[in-house]
Amino acid sequence: MIFIKINQIEQGKPVLVLARVLTEKTRLLKSGSTVQNILLADDTGSIRLVLWNDEIDKYGIKEGETIGIKGYCKKDSVEIKFISLGPYGGIERSDKEIKNIMTISRKSIEELNLGDKAEIRAAFVQVFESRHFYRACSECGLKLENDECPEHGSQNGAYNMVLNGITDDGTGNIRIVFFKDVAEKLTGRNVDENMKLFLEDRNKFYSAMPVGVEFIFRGVCQYNNFLKRNEFLVNEIKPVDVNKEIKALTTSNFNV
Repeated sequence: MIFIKINQIEQGKPVLVLARVLTEKTRLLKSGSTVQNILLADDTGSIRLVLWNDEIDKYGIKEGETIGIKGYCKKDSVEIKFISLGPYGGIERSDKEIKNIMTISRKSIEELNLGDKAEIRAAFVQVFESRHFYRACSECGLKLENDECPEHGSQNGAYNMVLNGITDDGTGNIRIVFFKDVAEKLTGRNVDENMKLFLEDRNKFYSAMPVGVEFIFRGVCQYNNFLKRNEFLVNEIKPVDVNKEIKALTTSNFNV
């Protein structure tokens, strides 16, 4: 069996790849469906594998495993590639060692390049007023157009959420984007609570944003075709652990 590398995966093409599971997150949707988002990596990059319902129980994927995946590459609502098994795909565990796994590295904003998967420590300095809520497919999460999903047909769909703003780390600033889970974590409220507050009092909705607060953001630097500029799409957000930051800085200084 001949595997390709993650950086060779193309949207709309079949996938046969060997990778290590870095993280996995499983959640129950309001529709009753269950989705598992799995972050895969090899020595060339990383990509997300998405499993649904019976697929999750069938394969029981855990962090740290090496797996071979046969599937298909798609793009989500924000044009980020991911792997779906589809009707003819499958997963097998492997004992093969993957050396030099590409991990997410800490970068300053001025160091970010298009396509970088990175971690930045920066302050959330501005939130843009925009349309934050939209209906999404309850099965795949894609934005519904006229109540239609290109994959799963006509449906009402559940509401999803997006926040846009600016983050600054002292070396520069960049437009930053948060979707559903990370938007909920940023605000400390779920989608329904945010939408209720937004409809009741928009001023209170915006004033409750953690503007000026510093976070650790993990995500990917991508190009916004409409705005003609780079932006940072966040897939994980964490508070700044000062003790851990000091320890990392001290270790780095000793290694110089």
